[in-house]
This record gives sequence, structure tokens and C-alpha cells, in this order.
Amino acid sequence: MLDTLISRPDCRAVSAQLSRSATDSGLYWTLSNAIHLADISTDAKCPMAPGYRLIRVDQRVSMNGAGFEIALLNDVEASVVYYNRVEAAIIPQPTPRAAAQCFVWRSPEARHAAVVREVAQSVFFNYIVERYNVIVSDNQEIGEGRFFWQRLASTAIAYGLCVSYPRPAENLQPIPTQEALNELVDQLWGDAHEQEDHILLISKPDRYSEVLNTSSEQALQSKQVENRPAEEVTVLDAHVAST
Repeated sequence: MLDTLISRPDCRAVSAQLSRSATDSGLYWTLSNAIHLADISTDAKCPMAPGYRLIRVDQRVSMNGAGFEIALLNDVEASVVYYNRVEAAIIPQPTPRAAAQCFVWRSPEARHAAVVREVAQSVFFNYIVERYNVIVSDNQEIGEGRFFWQRLASTAIAYGLCVSYPRPAENLQPIPTQEALNELVDQLWGDAHEQEDHILLISKPDRYSEVLNTSSEQALQSKQVENRPAEEVTVLDAHVAST
């Protein structure tokens, strides 16, 4: 079952830090002076307005050592106006490839709004999706809620990317069109018993075919186990538990 990679306490701590002017300025200087720093504006296909820098910092903050930070710095104010903490991992299900999840913070100040909006779009679609299968959550603390979830899925479909919804019993359900997305939304939030933490997987088409193949193989193996005699299944399970 696909799960989130970012913890809620970490998200709350980062949000609190960035929402205070003093600590935001402190993070600006920390990131600016980081050892493993690289400008990624070209890779993200996002030309920078004067006074801004788009950077990636590695090996500073990560739960598993595979994560990194992306930040839009304003050198005039010495502030962070966009911050994206990316946690990456090799997940065995439903795909054995690298997956990532992002926690994003944006400055609420109007003077940065246009630049931040362009940067956020470019970073996600031109940089992160190019490198990872991306996990998107509708959780308000980890992601940005239901509206963000739906808008990101709709934009990904419009861009020709592959969007899927992991169902426990069926593995990955492809969401190929806006109509299919609308139908899924009606199913997930169509009654009074709303559930949080719905997850999507967004992938480039070449990665998505591998994801589907892996999920299909897992479903077939599960079916084969179900059809074997009970004693054979028990022996197999004991063997797996001992390895």
C-alpha cells in the first residue's frame, strides 16, 4: 500500500519556522551558506526575476538521507519566499522505483505572489516529476488540502502525465481523463463520511508503464496464493517470515 513519506510534526515545525520573520531570515542565511548547494533555475526551466535565486540543498535535513530542500530566496530581503522539502525513497509497492513527496510553504505576501506561483509550477512539473514518481496527499498539514490535490491532478492530466489512485484491493487505478478524476472525487467526497489522507501517484508515462506492470504482477501473485491449498500458503508464509 502506498503511504506518505513526510511526517506531520516535521511539517508543523517547518511552517512555524517560516511564518516568523526572524527564523525565516535565519533559514535564508543557513541555506545560502549550505555546503551542498546548487542553482536549479535552468533545470527547472524557470528564469529568475532580478533579486531571486532558486536553489537546491542536499544533505542538510532529511529523515532517511535521500531527501533535499528547494528554496526560492529573495536576496534583497534576505528571506525565503518559497520552500519545498522533498523526501525521497525507494518504495517496493506499487513501484520499485524512486518516489518522492513534497511539503511546500509559500510566502503569503502579495509582492512575491506572481514569482512564487510560477516557481511552484515549474519546480513540480519540470524538476521533481522529471526525476521521481510523486506522491500527493490531500492532508492539510502534509499537502495543501483537497483543492491542491484536485488542481494538481487536473493539471497533470492536462500535461499528459499519468495519474493513478492506489486502492488497497486493486493496486493502482489509472485516472486518465478529467471525467475520470471528477468521478473519483465524487466517490471520495460524495458523502458526509469524509476521509483525509487520500493519495495520488503522478508519473511520467515511461515510469507509469513500469508501475502498472509491477502492480499487475503483484495482483497476479496474490491471486495465485489465494488459489493454492491452505497448507501450501501456510508453508510459503512461514518461509517468507523466516527470510
